[in-house]
Amino acid sequence: SRAVINALDSVARKTVNLSKSIVKANTSAIASGTRLIKLFSGSSLSTVSSFFNNATKSSIKLLSSLKQTSVIALGFSAVLGFKLAKSASEAGQSLESLRLSLEAATGSVAGAEREIDFLTKTSKDLGVAFDSISRPYADLANAITSSGGDIDLARRIFLGITEAGQAMSVGPEKLQRALFAVSQIAAKSRVSLEEVNQQLSEAIPGSVGIAAESLGLLPNEFIKLVETGKLQALPFLSAFADELSSTFSVTAKKAVNDYQSSVSRVSNATKKLKTAIFNSGVGEAVKEFLDTLAQAINGFADTGAQDFGGF
Repeated sequence: SRAVINALDSVARKTVNLSKSIVKANTSAIASGTRLIKLFSGSSLSTVSSFFNNATKSSIKLLSSLKQTSVIALGFSAVLGFKLAKSASEAGQSLESLRLSLEAATGSVAGAEREIDFLTKTSKDLGVAFDSISRPYADLANAITSSGGDIDLARRIFLGITEAGQAMSVGPEKLQRALFAVSQIAAKSRVSLEEVNQQLSEAIPGSVGIAAESLGLLPNEFIKLVETGKLQALPFLSAFADELSSTFSVTAKKAVNDYQSSVSRVSNATKKLKTAIFNSGVGEAVKEFLDTLAQAINGFADTGAQDFGGF
């Protein structure tokens, strides 16, 4: 209903505007943990054990003096903060992986950034979740450029498939399968029945007829041409992209206001928040924390053999 869609859009807006205090608090907490580990690096296990034993006793006394609601609130905040920092780190790492893949497709860092901007704009304009289209697009871009095509063709066929998927409300999974199918076509350099008649037509209903029309053929004529193994991938994908966009672009834009698009906007807003948190310093703080922890564990392992007479 319209009320549900409005509520989801409201959640998306509030997520984007979430206070930066969460970022500061989590970065500070992680940095404190890093300093604590550095403090004990090189110490014996017995020294560390003694410290934490005394610290635990002091913490129990402190907690017992607090009201139950305060303890619950403190614990909940700690868990929430850790989960948010962890989630932000995962989102940041995912984006870095995407950036490297797009850099391979475009040949430059600047090119990768342009494609990320393109994906961000597309996810907003068409109401699709960034995470559901970003990796399939990177794979498609690499398949096309490796086969001698350019990034403009990758964009066009991607937009055509995405517009068709949105217009027909096929859902994220089928949209991903359709993008995978065209990636396979590009990678093989020739159009095969497996991708067209199975993967593509199952994901995007009527795609065989649209593909035939893009070449000025009837469906049975198109199938016969594909069976010969002589239909080259890139010229076909270029014509197919144009036909898809001319068929579905208007309807796809109308679908931006449906329920699934509102859910996708919430997902995109959450992704944007996590990436902002990662870029604000949490990512580096978590990396330093993990590196320091690994060094400390190795140090404790070395001193542990001495403290306990060897393992």
